[in-house]
Amino acid sequence: RGRCRPPPPSPDINLMGEWRLEYASNGPASGSPLPPSSTASASANLLAHLLQFAGSIPGFGMDGVVQRLWTDPGRRGVILVENSATFRLGLLGAWKVTARGGWRDNGGGMCAQAWFESFSVRPVGNILGFDASTLPEVVVPVPAQLQTLSDWCTTYLDGDTRVSRGAGGLIFLFRKVGGGVVDTGRLLARPASPVLVMG
Repeated sequence: RGRCRPPPPSPDINLMGEWRLEYASNGPASGSPLPPSSTASASANLLAHLLQFAGSIPGFGMDGVVQRLWTDPGRRGVILVENSATFRLGLLGAWKVTARGGWRDNGGGMCAQAWFESFSVRPVGNILGFDASTLPEVVVPVPAQLQTLSDWCTTYLDGDTRVSRGAGGLIFLFRKVGGGVVDTGRLLARPASPVLVMG
C-alpha cells in the first residue's frame, strides 16, 4: 500500500508580501574568492560591477529593485517570486525588467532552491518625447531544461526586515514596502545563521 506523503512546509507569514532591496553586497561575505564552478555567483558579481559603473554615468543606473513573494494553492510547496528593477538608459529612457520564478524548500525549512521561469521587459515613462508606458510588456519564457537551481537562504526575518544570502555568499537586505526604517549596520553585524521560514 502507498504511504501518505507529509504536506509540504508552509512559509512563514512574515515572508509574504512586497520587499524593497536596501543593500546588496558585491562579493562573498567571507571575503574568499569564488569557486571556478560558481557561474551564478560570478555573473552576480559582474552584474554588480556593471551597475556600479552605470550608476556613475549621468542619466544611467538602476533603481526600484523590488521582490514580491506569494503562494498559489495550485502549486503546493512553492513560493512564487517576482523580482523587478527599473533600468535608466539615458536617451533610451527607463525600462522595467522583471524575472518570475519560484522557491522550494530544500528539506530543512531554512533555505530554498530558487529558479526563474520567465523574464520580461516594459518601457516606463518617455523615450525621446514619446509616452512609451502604453507599450505592452514583452515576456520571454525560460525553457524547463534551462531553469537552473540556486540556493537562497534567509538569515534574518521579522515583520519589516529580511536579510538573505544568495549563491556565493552574497548578502541582500530587504525592507517590506510600508515597513519601518532599517538599521543596516545593526542587522549586518548579526551572526548569519539561517532562520526557519518554512515549517
